[in-house]
Formats: sequence, C-alpha cells, structure tokens
Amino acid sequence: MKNIVSSILFIICLTGIQNLSGANITDTLRFEGLLSKAMVKEANINDSFIGSLDITRSKHILLSTNSKMYLLGWGGLLPFGTSSDQKIDAFSINKEGFVIVVRDKGLCFMDSVGHYSRIVALPNSDMGITAGDSLLYIYDKNLPAKNSLYVVAKGGKYMKLFSSPSPFNAVIEANHDLIFATGCAVFSLNPISGELKGLASVGNGNNILSLAYDPQSKIIFFSTKNAIYYIKKSTVYQLSNQYGGTLKFFLDGLIVFNPETQTMLRLVGISNQL
Repeated sequence: MKNIVSSILFIICLTGIQNLSGANITDTLRFEGLLSKAMVKEANINDSFIGSLDITRSKHILLSTNSKMYLLGWGGLLPFGTSSDQKIDAFSINKEGFVIVVRDKGLCFMDSVGHYSRIVALPNSDMGITAGDSLLYIYDKNLPAKNSLYVVAKGGKYMKLFSSPSPFNAVIEANHDLIFATGCAVFSLNPISGELKGLASVGNGNNILSLAYDPQSKIIFFSTKNAIYYIKKSTVYQLSNQYGGTLKFFLDGLIVFNPETQTMLRLVGISNQL
C-alpha cells in the first residue's frame, strides 16, 4: 500500500503524463438529445440531480436527486422506487440488475417494491460506488487526507485496496484493470500484479469528474466539467472542449450528463469515428 501511495503522489506531481494529441472532432459527431431542462420541469422535479448515472436491464437511464430516483426513457422522466429518508450520495447497478445505493454511511439495495434495504455500514459518508463484473467498489470522494478505495464482495464484506492523498473522483473496470481518477490524473492498477500506471493528466487544476469504457474498441473516456478526452492505444486525445460531465458508455454511444444544467446527450457511434 505504501508503494502505491508514493507512486500516486509522484505521478500527480508530473505536468502531463501523456501529451494531448489530435484535433477537436466535435463538428463531425452525431448527437442525440436525451434530457433537457424543459423535461425536468415537466416532471415537476425541483431538486438537483446528483452525478450518478446508470443503465437498467430494461435499457432505461437511471438518475437520482438526493432523495428520489427517476427513470429516463421515451416517456420522459418517471419516479422510480420510494423516496429516501436519508441522503442519496451515489448509486450503481450491478451485474444482476440490482440498484446499489450509498446513503449517508450505509450501503443499501433497492428491493422489488422500491424500498431501500441496508447491506452494510460504510467507513465514511458521501462515498462513491461503481459496480464491476463481479465486485463492487466504494471510495472516498472528499476526505481531506488518506482517501481509500475498497472492494465489496458478495455478502457486504469490504476490504481496503489502497489509499490516495487526493479524493477519488471516479472508478471503473476496464480490460481486467482498475481505472481510477484522482485530482487531474487517470491511473490504471492491475489487481493481480499490483502494477500502477499513470495514463493521463489534464493539469491546470481541472479535476477529472468521470470515466467510461468501451469494451469493443478498448477506448477509455474521461471528462472534466467542460471537456471530454479519450485514451486510445496509450495516447490521449481531446474529444471536445465544449461540454463535460458524467459519462456512461452504452451500446455504441457515449452518454454525457450535466447535472447542473439538467441536460444529457448521447454521442452516437463514437468509437467508430475515433
């Protein structure tokens, strides 16, 4: 663990793990508008959305405020489950299709009637969560020091993998590696060998907000508040400098969700154009 923390400290200090390459190709992309402020207003949603996003088995997009979840589909935004009496901090959908939710210092799942059932107490509040192929990952998002990444096995038992001096902003699985963002940098960790690699750094104090992965093209996408980048064959490119936000790769498109502006779009067939 000490070696991993030291490596993260060293790599974060570098001013660019990879040089950004390529031109902005926004003008050649095909967009689909999925969510607008007007749709949110029509659904009578007055609370702000959190930064989590996932896809259900019925191919609806799942969103949430701090107290209520919503499904986004052809019919617009519809309530999903019961209202939460505790603050919803993050959620993810696991391989079995269960919605796993971080509420305050508890890890919960939504049962068949839409109620939240507690699985296990968490070490800290306001943690992030990501569902992998067979495991869950939870991570500290805002501690002043020693933020930790944990793996959660079936049954709710969790184990600390390692800690970082900076908060974890996003975590995903990609091609058997664990990809995570902390500060303005993206790293990969091989869970078997323990090898840690720096993949990208955007610098200039631009924190990375989200990660996404296309398993077909093996392209990793990451975003800041106002820009989207991608990593292809170890080279970092800028996809757009016009928008950013929460990312999710689904079918052949990249979904981009901005909770602040209450907008969502999908870049169709994106990997074939990169």
